[in-house]
Amino acid sequence: GEEAAKLRRRTAGTPADGMHMKGTLKHSRAEIQEALEKLNANVTVSTEGAGIDTQRPQLAAALRLAAEVLKEPSFPASEFAQLKQAAITRAESQRSDPSAIAGERIGRYLSPYPKGHWAYVPTAEERIEALKQASLADAERCYRDFVGATRAEFAAIGDFDQGAVTQLVEELFGTWKSPRGSERRPARYFDRPAVPADERHTHKAHS
Repeated sequence: GEEAAKLRRRTAGTPADGMHMKGTLKHSRAEIQEALEKLNANVTVSTEGAGIDTQRPQLAAALRLAAEVLKEPSFPASEFAQLKQAAITRAESQRSDPSAIAGERIGRYLSPYPKGHWAYVPTAEERIEALKQASLADAERCYRDFVGATRAEFAAIGDFDQGAVTQLVEELFGTWKSPRGSERRPARYFDRPAVPADERHTHKAHS
């Protein structure tokens, strides 16, 4: 999507990313899981795309189900609340995690984008506060504004009918366009001098 439209929307995309497998306009979360078990298929879906692990006889049905999950999420409020709380809990745990602290500080120093920019590196406190303020409407709007198959790529490995799969993928995703189009965000280099850093943080030893 357009970078300008992504400003101040990054946090809303965090809960939205996990909503796909929680239910669609046609099937509940339980029905989706039941269908996958019958197909003996492993399907993972996020706003970044989907992955399918199955056998040739079930591939077409698994692809159709993955397309439904990608294109028709129902955004159930109860599931959003659980995902939001889980994200807050993870962010809170990172406040005392040395690896997370180091990654945050390195990211903020090497990529000093302004607050509100899609590539801005927030502090743990900022992530927690933003997540607390995120709403189901924010997640739905983030999905509607940015998710689609424009410039998407498809790859298959194993035993499958190339012609049939290509035709099915075109049928399922050929007209599903990203609402705001797709443009590559140019990488930006920040000339940052090396700085010494020696800080100690109290934390529990890993077992």
